[in-house]
Amino acid sequence: MQSANRAQLLSRPELLSPAGDLACLRAAVTNGADAVYLGASEFNARINARNFSLEQLGQAVHYSHSQGVRVYLAMNTLVKNHEIKRFFEVLSRAYALGIDGVIIQHISFLEIIKKNFPGLLIHISTQAAVGNLSSASLLKSADRIVMPRELTLAEIKKIIDSGIKVEVFVHGALCLSYSGLCLFSSFVSNRSGNRGSCAQLCRQKYNGSYPLSTKELCLVRRVPDLIKAGISGFKIEGRMRSPLYVAIATRLYRKAIDSFMDGKFAVPQKEMAEIEVVFNREFTEGFICGEKNLISPEKPMNRGAFLGVVEKGEIALQRPLAAGDGVGIWSEKNVTGAVIKEIVLNGKKVISAAANETFNPGFRAKDGSRVYLTSSAGIRIEPDFTIKR
Repeated sequence: MQSANRAQLLSRPELLSPAGDLACLRAAVTNGADAVYLGASEFNARINARNFSLEQLGQAVHYSHSQGVRVYLAMNTLVKNHEIKRFFEVLSRAYALGIDGVIIQHISFLEIIKKNFPGLLIHISTQAAVGNLSSASLLKSADRIVMPRELTLAEIKKIIDSGIKVEVFVHGALCLSYSGLCLFSSFVSNRSGNRGSCAQLCRQKYNGSYPLSTKELCLVRRVPDLIKAGISGFKIEGRMRSPLYVAIATRLYRKAIDSFMDGKFAVPQKEMAEIEVVFNREFTEGFICGEKNLISPEKPMNRGAFLGVVEKGEIALQRPLAAGDGVGIWSEKNVTGAVIKEIVLNGKKVISAAANETFNPGFRAKDGSRVYLTSSAGIRIEPDFTIKR
């Protein structure tokens, strides 16, 4: 009871989920997002996502608001002088459609938007690299500042304690470069990450490995610490990812936040197991929790959840497996994929096998190959709980 009372004294953070298209938006809303962030076809830092036409943006706002969910428009790229008029034209039309807020990189736009778009929330993007109290103090009129992922929780707490509301990324891809301000893509491929078209050269192979490819951020176990620190927004990265990813990641953090606020924090084990399958490059808690080794040099792709190692043609399962599941087979030199067509245990065909059972997977793989679960029909977009808003 005492822990429940303490939790009630803390502010519930807003859970923001990515919406690269309408399908992702619906996945976010139905799985418990408090808000979604999305981009139009211009001025957003994920210009290669499907994004939203202005007509679709109107549909997105109407649907989200009908479910009690806020909509933030990402307009967080660098804007050239000749584009300023167009920037405000797009923002004006989005404002008329009823968006709740805008995410910007250009801090010089802050007061202009405040004056000309009454009631519109303004979030300063992590692209603005506001990384200390001195710079944050210049932007107190912003409604929220998105913290760079290079800061520790103690550094973020200093900004919060000054009365400034902040947002942090709690899950998803990490940039090798500071706050996504990388010039590598611009110099090598003439595609600017600061203009939304990063070529992701950090995910490429160099000298036989991937020395620049970072792990996947996952802070679900740190939800209590982040709430106690006073963080206002928990943001899930992933506007280039699938509706299934959006659904599971949203559900994972919705349940974690709610469990803490109810005074009985628990990491949702079902969703944690599912997110490992849907997308991970190895998880890390990042700089915010003091981790230093953020590189995963083997492969930049989703590896899935570890199933076991092939030994004498068989696998001792580390987790359940069902017929029809997809797997990735990691050998010394490459990664191949396969579908489990059937499972035979004790001479009988079965539809699934439990953890700790040993079976022949039915595909050729060298002994020592690692096998990962990469897809499962049992992982669904639909939520398994009632959302309380």
